[in-house]
Amino acid sequence: MIALFALSATLFGYTLPSDPVRYSVELNYDGYLPVLGGLEQTAKVNIGLVVSGRTDGIATTQLETLSVALRDLENGGWAVLPFNEESVRPFFPTSTIRFEKSGRILETDMPKNELPMRLPGLDLQHIPDVTFMFLEFPEQEIEEGHKWSFERKFGASLVKYHAEYLGTDEKGAKFGVQLTQEYEVKEDENNNPTTDEAEVAQVVKTKVEGGGTVWFKGPKGLISAVEVTANAVSHVYSMKAGDPVGQRRLRTQFKIEYLGPKS
Repeated sequence: MIALFALSATLFGYTLPSDPVRYSVELNYDGYLPVLGGLEQTAKVNIGLVVSGRTDGIATTQLETLSVALRDLENGGWAVLPFNEESVRPFFPTSTIRFEKSGRILETDMPKNELPMRLPGLDLQHIPDVTFMFLEFPEQEIEEGHKWSFERKFGASLVKYHAEYLGTDEKGAKFGVQLTQEYEVKEDENNNPTTDEAEVAQVVKTKVEGGGTVWFKGPKGLISAVEVTANAVSHVYSMKAGDPVGQRRLRTQFKIEYLGPKS
């Protein structure tokens, strides 16, 4: 006799509470950082966000805390930079997104601002994409082991995601995710990004590959945690000769945690 066991299929979707909730976001960098003309450094950024579902399909994001630190190469400690939530708030105002229950983000009213210190993964218009709405779900029920793919546009490039439902554990529904991205940036002779063609001295072509785990409090709920590591390899080409003149590497670790309702 053959026994048939049916797996439980679940339809996952975002339902953000109307009362504000808090998330902590930690980014750790190790490698080439595009700051101060380019540095081989170790850095960390800690961000506190407040998120609320204003109405169905609309969410508001507010910056609560922010700190940036570079590794002190002399004593091994951390040197905290003069950037905090108050100094960056003019660049990082409270913003609203409109989204589908699957997690597909339709629009944002966040201005196209850049922080005084530019770091990979901190495109302000895409903060929801890489934090509390990191994963985009299929629009049909899925079972453990189901795999799917989706894409999101960041600036002029696409990030391609491959996800798999891994079942549940003590943190909630568990999903494995892999991501890839390719993009290029033009720089001046001092390694600073530029859009002025007269200043362009080199082109930097970057490929990013990464992966990790996302946990979801669901099935109709929100992300409870994210742990993802991304490795970027960049090749630098001279505009004069067209030849490669260098290579850069950067390892970025994302850690996101749901902290519960804002008290």
